[in-house]
Amino acid sequence: MHPNPAPRDDELDALFTSRAETRAKERYRLAGGASGTGRSRRSTPTLDDALDPVAMLEEAAALLEPEPDVDWSSAESLDAHALRYARHCDEALTLADVAFAYDDLVRRGAVERRRVLRRAEAIRNRRRRALERDYATEPRRANHPVKVEVDPGAWNAVKRGAYFDRRPMGAKVAELIDRAVQDRVIPRRSPVRTPERRFARLFVEAGTWAGFRVLALDARVSAGRLVGLLVEREAKRYEDGER
Repeated sequence: MHPNPAPRDDELDALFTSRAETRAKERYRLAGGASGTGRSRRSTPTLDDALDPVAMLEEAAALLEPEPDVDWSSAESLDAHALRYARHCDEALTLADVAFAYDDLVRRGAVERRRVLRRAEAIRNRRRRALERDYATEPRRANHPVKVEVDPGAWNAVKRGAYFDRRPMGAKVAELIDRAVQDRVIPRRSPVRTPERRFARLFVEAGTWAGFRVLALDARVSAGRLVGLLVEREAKRYEDGER
């Protein structure tokens, strides 16, 4: 009989059982987290590998490989080998459990991510349709496209005034038209200045515009030219300092 006999099967089973009892305490320990495991012959996993289930399982498989050079004639060598291998098996099983759990978590996370993105897209489409519906049902502001015959300098002066008042040009000219219809005053012509055409959308109601066209007929000018005369008169007021 060998002076140092190899450990019996029941001794090895007891050794593995005692080592397996520590697995619950280290269930979520990732690869490379322990020191002194005797794995200097294997490369240490990087952070990216530690978060890759495939790399984690490959590392677990490498841990389960028995050491190639074991002195079977030495009881101390066999005992040390058994302890190391039990430790490696324990770590491999823990690492495999973590890899399986992480892979399942990533899979379920991907499913939930797609569900959340679909929900966000549905909310975005619902809001867009609501805005389109509100815009379609919103009462349109009355406006009249008019080709205005006006002195360009006067037009630019009134436009600058509307800009400083933070009002659109169509609203500013509509105010002049409303005032003219209410006062029934026709501005005098300005034969010295040569008018040019400017396109504008004037925010006037249908009744006001009809009354303004009557004023234009009385003045024997087009509605566009009468608008220009109102703008020129307003520009003259600016020149005189009457804001």
